[in-house]
Order: sequence, then structure tokens, then C-alpha cells
Amino acid sequence: MKKILLIITAAVILAACATTDKQQGYDKKKEKAEMIDKAVCNRDFKISVRTAYPNRGRSVPLTTDFELRVKGDSVMSYLPYFGRAYNIPYGGGKGLNFSDVMSDFKITQPKRDKKHIEFNVKNDEDTYKFYIDVFDNGKAAINVIPQQRESISFNGDVELTE
Repeated sequence: MKKILLIITAAVILAACATTDKQQGYDKKKEKAEMIDKAVCNRDFKISVRTAYPNRGRSVPLTTDFELRVKGDSVMSYLPYFGRAYNIPYGGGKGLNFSDVMSDFKITQPKRDKKHIEFNVKNDEDTYKFYIDVFDNGKAAINVIPQQRESISFNGDVELTE
């Protein structure tokens, strides 16, 4: 009888600990989602890019620290480009490495755990249309459509700026 009572007590204690861990994990996920939501709405976030997906060919894992940073009405793009260019300056141009002002910035929420961001950037070399999906878990997908080059996509992680 004592053995059964001991086993039941141990099972209840383990179940209580497991429930507490799940609740703490849920709270951390919820806190992270709220911080990401606030950063996106304030236009103050950075996406560290891990993989590039050219329009043609295979995906390219990236080892260097490439990023896209949004701050206020400006965007700083330090992204690699793989693909076909139609009309570019001699020597290849800047590609997706620039800092400029955004226009037509829009945020929508097509799903509960996802924000969709759109904006345009025009510089002396090209005009770019950016589509960014930011998820509550901190993952992000970027699709860039330049006028003078083929489109390219990226995956990465959202980092909150200080």
C-alpha cells in the first residue's frame, strides 16, 4: 500500500512540474511574439539572413552576416544577389547593398501569427519591391523584386534592435 501511495505522489509531483514548464514556455513564446509585433509596428527591427533562394538554381546557405534593417522610414539592405541582371551599371553595380528611404510602407496581418510587410525603395541604380513575412516565432521570409534583375528570396531570423 505504501508503494502505491509513493508512486501516486511521485506521479502527481512530476505532472505538476511538467505543467509549470509548459506554462513558462508558453509565456516566453507569447512575450517574444509581443516584442516582435511591437518592433514591426514601430518600424525598428533587423532580419539576419541565413539562406538565399535565387529565382534559378539551388538555395544558397549564407555564412557571412547578411541583414536587412528597418528603422523608421529608412531601410539598410546588406544582402547578396544571385541571379540574372537585365540592365545594370558597368562592373555589376551595388546589387542589394544600399541604404535608402522607403515608400508605400504597409503592414497587414493575414494570419494570427504572421505579419506581412510591403514597401518600395528607389535608388540611383534600380527600383525594388520588398515583401516580408514576419512570424511570431522570430522567423522571417524576404522576397525582393528588382526592376532590372530577377527576383530573389531569403530566410532569416528577426532580431530586435536596441
